[in-house]
Amino acid sequence: MVVAVQQLEGHVLQPLLLGRAVKLHPLAVVLSVAAGLVIAGVVGALLAVPLLAVLNTAVRSLAAPTELAPETVNAVDPHQAQPGTNENHLPEPGRIAKFLRGLRTAA
Repeated sequence: MVVAVQQLEGHVLQPLLLGRAVKLHPLAVVLSVAAGLVIAGVVGALLAVPLLAVLNTAVRSLAAPTELAPETVNAVDPHQAQPGTNENHLPEPGRIAKFLRGLRTAA
């Protein structure tokens, strides 16, 4: 019975709870721990989920919709605090395009 409870906790409950904490799908948590274990052993298994969470957050941040241009925001108007309420959006399709253009001009 103890072994069954430990297996249930380790393979079902931990990925569900850890996935919610780092906003990852439970299957992604399980697969990242398994891949980390195969690639770098116990240390890789320990670092796999935090690394995946950081990568996930970075990609989501770069792929987020455009923000208002700073010079067009009225700091006193509370309606401009909500995305999509102002027509003065940046013309770029997203932050990734702006980032890539900056890299091309810097090189």
